[in-house]
Amino acid sequence: MTEFVLASKLHEGRFASLCRKLRQAKQLTETFQFRDNLEKEHVQVKVRRKIISR
Repeated sequence: MTEFVLASKLHEGRFASLCRKLRQAKQLTETFQFRDNLEKEHVQVKVRRKIISR
């Protein structure tokens, strides 16, 4: 399962704060880029990949 942290609806400062918290928790392992339709610019989004074992 891959969890995406989307920045579209977050204020820039709150998104930066969220990224800092996730980075401190060592859960940011990859960077993706997506087109932010609200802001009309490219936003880098950090995601973490979690492997679920059964």
